[in-house]
Amino acid sequence: MFRNAAWKTILQHRQMSDGQHVSSDNSHEEREPEASRGSPPQSPCISGVVVRNLEKFPKGYPNLAAFTDSHENFMLYRRFGYLQSRVLLEKQDELRALEEQLDALDEDDMYQDFDKLYSREGQGQERKDLLVRIEAKFCEYGKNFPAAESP
Repeated sequence: MFRNAAWKTILQHRQMSDGQHVSSDNSHEEREPEASRGSPPQSPCISGVVVRNLEKFPKGYPNLAAFTDSHENFMLYRRFGYLQSRVLLEKQDELRALEEQLDALDEDDMYQDFDKLYSREGQGQERKDLLVRIEAKFCEYGKNFPAAESP
């Protein structure tokens, strides 16, 4: 009858909180409340899944958040893959432009002052500034990349 085990778990939890018991054939039986049997009330945790009483949350995002948090199968969110791709492509293009500038500096120094290419001290302020900009852009790119890798 139940196509998804998560739905069955939620239904069972709701029925248990109402004093009902769900048997293996999915029929409902009344049962004596936990407190009246002398045992402590059960935690709202079923098989490691915390289930919140949805009626306690206001309608809208609070109720939706409580529901999606009730089982790992409900935690579905958009990746915004298209937007991630656009941002990454823009960052790649910015890095490519900075890379071209660095290549041009290297090529100029290859013909004019070959020693600058072998020493950090003799690089000149222009190359240092460019490398600082490249590092900043690369860090921006790196922050966006892990989100695009997630399934």
